[in-house]
Amino acid sequence: IAKQPLILTYQSFKSLKPNTYAFSPYILKEYRNRWFVFGRGPRDKYVVNLALDRIVSLTASIGETFIEDPAFDPETYFKDMIGVTKIPGTMDRETAVRFWAEPKQVPYIETKPLHSSQMVLERNEDGSAIFQITVCLNYELEKSLLEFAEGIKVLSPKSLVASISKRYCKAKSLYE
Repeated sequence: IAKQPLILTYQSFKSLKPNTYAFSPYILKEYRNRWFVFGRGPRDKYVVNLALDRIVSLTASIGETFIEDPAFDPETYFKDMIGVTKIPGTMDRETAVRFWAEPKQVPYIETKPLHSSQMVLERNEDGSAIFQITVCLNYELEKSLLEFAEGIKVLSPKSLVASISKRYCKAKSLYE
């Protein structure tokens, strides 16, 4: 609200040491008991998210100008995604994700939808069903689908089927 740029020191899980830079915060969002701040730094070409628990230090900036992003609208930005990861050009396109669910999983998926776009495409005689959600493909989507383990099978898109299959093969190898 105050449009106050910040100087923050941040250390991602991938970095060996923290980095300090200016950041213009737009909104805070919680996902799975972890808080994130969305905004832009002077070198960012798009909105990024930073986990609050990885911010090492934070101060108000005096000399930096707040970076506006008139295209950022939280209502539309989060509408088509599960989680907090969206990278323009690679993960920002709505995609129809279809998956089959075994009979035991159907009531859980129906009463606690993965996303607001969820719909049942087909109900089978054995009690299984085919669902569809329309979302951006990202890491959090994959994690949400993997939670069901053998209880669901991703049917499309092919890129997601391949990614989930690869992850299951890698996980299986840990137990061999």
